[in-house]
Amino acid sequence: TVYLPLSACGQFVVGTSKDAGRTFAWAPVPNARTDIDKAIMADQKKHLPGCAESIAGAGCPETFQLYGQERLALDANGSLYFIWKYHRLMMSVSKDGGKSWSEPTPMSAPGVQAVFSSIAARGAGQIGLSYLGLKEGGKDWHGYMAMVEHADDPSARNIATAMVSAPDNPLMPYRCCGSKTLLTPQGSPEGHF
Repeated sequence: TVYLPLSACGQFVVGTSKDAGRTFAWAPVPNARTDIDKAIMADQKKHLPGCAESIAGAGCPETFQLYGQERLALDANGSLYFIWKYHRLMMSVSKDGGKSWSEPTPMSAPGVQAVFSSIAARGAGQIGLSYLGLKEGGKDWHGYMAMVEHADDPSARNIATAMVSAPDNPLMPYRCCGSKTLLTPQGSPEGHF
């Protein structure tokens, strides 16, 4: 079986193929949407002339939201896990091969905005997550990792999360992916990268 996550006009869907990818049956992941953020587009136009109205920076679902990120994992029991960002890292689970999906639940640390996320499944109900996170009121993006037990059962789920970059050594010490404040690297002329 082949599983393929895609964004279709902002709605995330997962395709299932039983014939090595020649044909797919598509099912939407409920409430898993990423729409272009108009406030980010306006901020880019004002502060980043070189990137003015860049759809990638505004969270364009077709070009940005799946780029370079592992969004789907299959565990030893056949449960599928799909993650995406909507300010926080969200996850839905399918126990029937992607035909239906659970309601989304937050997976990132409380008070942390998540971007550039990946997921990997280990054993039955066990997943690992990684993402860049910005603490509420913070300016720097740090690396986070989480190990999740009973990931397939939200009522029994246990999430152990840790920031893995040193507090004084962020992975991205400036604006990223729709953060509300433009922070230029040290020594840069104001408003330019």
